[in-house]
Amino acid sequence: MKQEFDLQIEQFQGNCTWCWKKSNRKLGTIAKNNPEVFDFPARMEAKYPDVGPGEATNNTFFRGNRSTQDILAMAKDTIPFNPSPVTQPDMFWDETGGCSESCEVFS
Repeated sequence: MKQEFDLQIEQFQGNCTWCWKKSNRKLGTIAKNNPEVFDFPARMEAKYPDVGPGEATNNTFFRGNRSTQDILAMAKDTIPFNPSPVTQPDMFWDETGGCSESCEVFS
């Protein structure tokens, strides 16, 4: 559904800049262009490594149990996000649940 307003941001950014449901390509592009966006999740991973349900250890924010530091390192190899449709997406770079899914913290 088209909205009557425009957030004036790039498509890969979205409302939730570092959402863990974004594809690796989107996260990598954001990390390459604006690494400071990841300051908060990095702080939380460092400050609360063992907080969570059950016997959580080494808590991380991103799919595949990757840390914020993993995302920042991955950004060096990221082929930037391009809004044109990808005919054969690379499953590592373009895997996504994306913003079309709901936003529960735990899935």
